[in-house]
Amino acid sequence: MTADSQPSSAHWTGRVAAGLVLWVLVAIAWLQLGFGGDEVVGTVGLWADAPAGIVTVLLAWAAWRSVVDPVLRRTWALLTLALAMMSLGGLISIWFALTGRDPFPSVVDLLYIGFNFVVLAALGGMLRATTGRIDWSRLAIDAGIVGLGFGAVFWFVVVQPAAASVHERDVLRHALSLFYISFDCLLLLGFALLLVSERTSGAALRRRTLLLLTTGFSVLFVADMFWAVAKLRGEYFFGGSSDALYLLAFIPLGLAAREQVRSGSAMTAAEPTVAGPAVRLLPYAAMAIAFLVLVYHENADSNDAVTTMLAVIFVLTMLVILRQSMMLRDEARAREQIAAGRVEARFASLIQNASEVVMVADGEGRLRFVSAAAGGVLGATPAELNGTHLADLWQGPERARVSSFLADVAASAGIVVGPLELELEGAGGQRQLEVIGRNLMDDHAVEGLALTVRDVSERHLLEEQLRQLAFYDPLTRLANRRLFLDRVEHALALARRSGTRVALLFVDLDDFKDVNDTLGHEAGDQVLREAAIRLLGCARAVDTVARFGGDEFAILVEGVGASVDVERVATGVVTALARPIQVSAAQEARVAASVGVALSRPGDHAEALLRSADLAMYEAKARGKGQHAMAAAEEPAGPA
Repeated sequence: MTADSQPSSAHWTGRVAAGLVLWVLVAIAWLQLGFGGDEVVGTVGLWADAPAGIVTVLLAWAAWRSVVDPVLRRTWALLTLALAMMSLGGLISIWFALTGRDPFPSVVDLLYIGFNFVVLAALGGMLRATTGRIDWSRLAIDAGIVGLGFGAVFWFVVVQPAAASVHERDVLRHALSLFYISFDCLLLLGFALLLVSERTSGAALRRRTLLLLTTGFSVLFVADMFWAVAKLRGEYFFGGSSDALYLLAFIPLGLAAREQVRSGSAMTAAEPTVAGPAVRLLPYAAMAIAFLVLVYHENADSNDAVTTMLAVIFVLTMLVILRQSMMLRDEARAREQIAAGRVEARFASLIQNASEVVMVADGEGRLRFVSAAAGGVLGATPAELNGTHLADLWQGPERARVSSFLADVAASAGIVVGPLELELEGAGGQRQLEVIGRNLMDDHAVEGLALTVRDVSERHLLEEQLRQLAFYDPLTRLANRRLFLDRVEHALALARRSGTRVALLFVDLDDFKDVNDTLGHEAGDQVLREAAIRLLGCARAVDTVARFGGDEFAILVEGVGASVDVERVATGVVTALARPIQVSAAQEARVAASVGVALSRPGDHAEALLRSADLAMYEAKARGKGQHAMAAAEEPAGPA
């Protein structure tokens, strides 16, 4: 069954639990008030446990079915089995009573003994699930101390006087009584450890469930003592005090199962598992009072000595429980300190070995902490930087920018400010730095401005390389087609506003293929690089020279007044590229240039102007090598 089925289960288990409480209270009132005389009271005492036990088993089964966590499922499966064994033992006892038999030992005793061991197994699983590390050897010693203490007192104060009063010595019956009492002590010590544990893992009983279970088993402990005394003295009868207590124990046990069904296994870390100190010891205080009342009643003549002895035993029991609690607390605290120390050391190591500089400054920007990376990034050691103002590393406008940035960080609580990009001149050259900051004045672990400085020089270099690849020809370092057309569009926009014209020269190298075929591609690359240099020499500083690929080049000439000015540039290009190009010490290459020239007209666009120049270049080639030609005058062309 999954969590989806819990609401329906919680609905019927709530009504069943309410019926259980009502049944038990009515039965106890009947037994204590003696309605109908001894015969009726005996009948009620005989049969009252059976429906209460069956209903409690049903509720425990529902609790087992309601959880999905494997540890909790195993715990409730074992508790369901234990309660079923106790209820079955009660039903067999009724059958023995109806048939007039009281065999000892019998299958009932085996079921009750098994009940104790199964509950102990459930407790062990829950104790292993706690975050507190249980020292099982010390727990066993403490359990022995408590069990022997209770056993000794019970033997000398209850068993021996009871045996003497009936003038018989049934060793097996006496030993079984001691077993029940001692085992009850062990179970209650286990519940005590669960209650005093600071917190448990995700597979944890909720606080209310654990308190109800502890109360239920505490009542069973007291009921076992009443039953043992009555059995040993031969005064047991159905409907007596022990039966009333056994009935009463079903209420907290059933309500614990109901609480588990209601809550399922949904326990968050925010909800504490343990109760307060007073609530933790409440079941044991009630048990102690009941035990003292019992012994006072059974030993009225020697009340002072008995009461003193029992008081000492109960004080010792509480001390054992508190000792276990303190041990768990100390161990948990020690583990937390070790874990915190490891985390602190880990973060300190990460900070000290990080490539970024981590700094903490006060509200005015004065540095209080600087990590070891400062030497490589800022060119100064942490010792040199501590106590100085961060802006002191810069001069002029950069210093003012850093001061303004620190003021922004101080005024922006809880949010990241930046990044601020800065240049820092040092012994290793100029560095590009990036600074981000956050105001952590309200964080008690920092109480300052947390700043991170990283060297982004390599990133800037990579960005520049990517920009070169995107907009420049890698062989000649001239602008590529993309950048050239962008500049042409920009020049045309300026020309329209200023009333000037733009000229575009399309240059193609003649006989370049022969250079590659005869002298090799390396010589061809040398020719292209030299051609780029000569074209730059023919253009003005404001003009743009580009290589489109292969042996095709282009020149953008801005601010042209007349076509004659452009023809002068074209003639210079043809002349410059006609000169031989030295490709090695013993070899030279000869190429020529065919140049097409196009002048812009109002309404021209970059692609249209380039197409006109390209057509003019083919016209120049048709005239012969080393020629230039002007594009024919025509209407402005739209975008290509």
